[in-house]
Amino acid sequence: MRYPVIEATTACLQPVEYDRLVAVLPTGSPLASRKRLKLMDLAHEPFIMYSSVSALNLRGQVISVCQAAGFTPNVVQEAVQVQTIVSLVESGMGVALVPSASQAQASRGVVFRELSGASEQLNVALAVATHPKTEPPAAVRFRELLTELRQTGEPGKPAITPP
Repeated sequence: MRYPVIEATTACLQPVEYDRLVAVLPTGSPLASRKRLKLMDLAHEPFIMYSSVSALNLRGQVISVCQAAGFTPNVVQEAVQVQTIVSLVESGMGVALVPSASQAQASRGVVFRELSGASEQLNVALAVATHPKTEPPAAVRFRELLTELRQTGEPGKPAITPP
């Protein structure tokens, strides 16, 4: 699940892959020519936003980081999947904040830009959610393995990387 979470949960959440939110813009946007942006640079742009029903954590984080920068995003479209959001941005509907890993599958119709001035608020992760009192032995071992990998890995790097 996406981490951090904004709704209460009894699950034990263990982040295993860390990332950072970045701005995604259509290549035709005047902001696309800039190498680095401030979050406030997006204040007057239409936003493609995560669904309020199916992607509440990412939606809450994006709205919170925008409000901390001094504006509330003008949401013109919602979507559940990150790749759908990137595709809607490519079509020219607006801009969005997405995990930087989404750059790996994006087309040439969009550009990704790091954002300055929001620091920790842009950090995201994928986390494993478990219920220690009800999990089977295989899940316990999996959680232990993730803990071991996290302790031996580099901070800010994925705990599990492809070969």
